[in-house]
Amino acid sequence: MCKPLIIFAVCYCLICLSCKSRVSDEYVISNQIDTSGLNYDKLFLAADKYADSLSNKMGLSKDTVGKKGIEFYKEYRKNNIALVYISDLADTASSSLEATPAILQVKKENDNVHLVAGVGFFGGYAVDIKIKGSKYSGSFYEAAQDSMFKHDTADEKFIEEITVDAQAQKLYLSKVPHFNGNECFFGQYEATFKPYYEKDGGIIIRKMKVKVIFKSSI
Repeated sequence: MCKPLIIFAVCYCLICLSCKSRVSDEYVISNQIDTSGLNYDKLFLAADKYADSLSNKMGLSKDTVGKKGIEFYKEYRKNNIALVYISDLADTASSSLEATPAILQVKKENDNVHLVAGVGFFGGYAVDIKIKGSKYSGSFYEAAQDSMFKHDTADEKFIEEITVDAQAQKLYLSKVPHFNGNECFFGQYEATFKPYYEKDGGIIIRKMKVKVIFKSSI
């Protein structure tokens, strides 16, 4: 799997990918969600340190990066943050879930909410959760700068981006979302996704498992 370079929001077009996911499972209301890890100061760098990091990665001046919205980005992620625990069940050396802070990208439309917890910069992965009424669906997305993924070994070509649906999943929310604005809730999403293939020397199988703890403001 591509290792993320820095924590960054995944392109907004990812939200559209979840439209393909079926919405059939019902979420559960729970007051047992452990949100202690959602500590903004611990999860993220201060705005100026982040600007330094981003400017170095992109070859831009810190002032230029600042003008591109660092303060907005800092404020946005205070209200929409996630901690993603991820492992590859097909990799025996990756048996434990590894925690990574992520940006939670949110889009609301009527009684539909799309939540995308993204990690990476010019490549990386995202967990996409679609909530419609009392039901939800989830998918896993991975992108690379090179064509290196396949849904099946029989596929003719490798692709740069791949999306796979959940095989088994659970979603817990701290309260029922009413989708009426100025609303904050916490959630925990657990899922195992359909396998896919990656070119890494040879062709290897990937089967991702995640747990996402998140805070969302809609």
